[in-house]
Amino acid sequence: MKKQPAKSGQYTLLKIAILSLVALAFMAITQKAKAQVKVYTIKDVKTVTINQPPPIQKNLKTTAPPTAEQIMTAAKAKAASEHKNVLIIFHASWCGWCKKMDASIEDPSCKAYFDKNYVIQHLTVMENGANVSLENPGAQKMLEDYGGGQSGIPYWLIFSPDGKLLADSKFHSDDPEDKANNQNMGCPAQPAEVDYFIQVLKKTSTMSNSEAAAVKARFLKNNPTKS
Repeated sequence: MKKQPAKSGQYTLLKIAILSLVALAFMAITQKAKAQVKVYTIKDVKTVTINQPPPIQKNLKTTAPPTAEQIMTAAKAKAASEHKNVLIIFHASWCGWCKKMDASIEDPSCKAYFDKNYVIQHLTVMENGANVSLENPGAQKMLEDYGGGQSGIPYWLIFSPDGKLLADSKFHSDDPEDKANNQNMGCPAQPAEVDYFIQVLKKTSTMSNSEAAAVKARFLKNNPTKS
């Protein structure tokens, strides 16, 4: 039996019913979406506080270097307790020979000898510009009081624990004709300077022959004319 085609009126009603169902479904979805949407106002926004870094402080005060008297007092006390003498070295940041003196004393070949026999302290003098603030108050006067005001640096002094001057860095010769007499040897480098330095060390410390040889060999390395 053949099917008969649907009448046009029935088709129209079916189409309207389908469209109505689609419209109702769309409205239901739209209403649900609106219900889930939250509208934020300015009252809902929390205030966030941003912590700013502290301002950079200018002209910060720095700790002043200790005075020459303070350094000497502490060095003598330490020397007394350790049964040593005090070696004071006047130096400056720009002084190349001062650095050579320190490097020689700190060299592994002879550092143990110096540590065993001396309390070593530095006094800063003769600085320039901004580095003037590095100077130890009273150090320049002490340098002048002990004959080193016009002698250049490094200039060194050796004291007993009770403050008695035992030696300085001037070359002292029995020969009045010796041009080196009363001249500051600074950092010993020339053979005659190193030999005299060894004599001073032997008089102010306990020094073995092997220690003397090690100190001599190291300080001779400072000789600029040595090949």
